[in-house]
Amino acid sequence: MVNLKMRKKNLILVTLVLLVLMFSFGCTESITSNPENTLKKYVIYYNGIQGDDIYDLFSNDLKKEYSKDQIHNIVYATDYSISDYEIIEKTVTDKVTTLNVDITWDMEGIHITNNYNIEFVFEDDEWKINSNVIRYHP
Repeated sequence: MVNLKMRKKNLILVTLVLLVLMFSFGCTESITSNPENTLKKYVIYYNGIQGDDIYDLFSNDLKKEYSKDQIHNIVYATDYSISDYEIIEKTVTDKVTTLNVDITWDMEGIHITNNYNIEFVFEDDEWKINSNVIRYHP
């Protein structure tokens, strides 16, 4: 009888600890989700030719403009990679953030830097890209 009570107490304690850990993880996840991290992921996925992962970074509105297949084809057909980027300015409004970014594209050792205003929206607890920056535009 005493052993059964001890087991129940231990089970309740373990359950409470797990709930606290799950809640804590959920809170830190939303803190680490920011436009800068989304941009960083975009660069990694673009250079890694990971079209499906790039598509997952897009807002619902941008996904209406492109299918996964279109993104896949664009990323695989490009001769450019992103060798560097620098965030010049950040503008924040309610659920929209715009990063003014210099992106340096590289093609066979030739570096071309263009400036972009990339809009991000907060959807489903994550910052998503809401601007067309899927390839180099001269």
